Amino acid sequence: KNIQKPVVSLKDAPEIGKAQDFAIDGNIYLLTDTGIVKYTAGRLAEFNMPYLSKPFLGNGKIYTETNFKNLYLLDKGNNRILIFDKKGNLIFTLISDQFNKMDDFAIDEQNKTIFVLNDGSLLKVAY
Repeated sequence: KNIQKPVVSLKDAPEIGKAQDFAIDGNIYLLTDTGIVKYTAGRLAEFNMPYLSKPFLGNGKIYTETNFKNLYLLDKGNNRILIFDKKGNLIFTLISDQFNKMDDFAIDEQNKTIFVLNDGSLLKVAY
């Protein structure tokens, strides 16, 4: 099988050099050390990350899918998961005493379940 030549999906985007993670649902969401930046059709789009009483500490992962209603942010520095709508409104904050060294996560939005890889354990969190 031939491999298709890569196509540039996003260029002239200064945030791309600072991105530590990304998620795509037709839009491109870049996670930088200061928060989330959204691009639609290759252009910067509005994503109003709200004021947080504990600001994002610049280390995490984001996740969404095309059929998902929300965007999920694993905030490693604050040991929490933030759930936003796709415009940037904060929907929910998940915290737990068991969140102490979160490395990665997976989302089952239909069943409102998040699986968190945390300090050598896999946690199942219903929300």
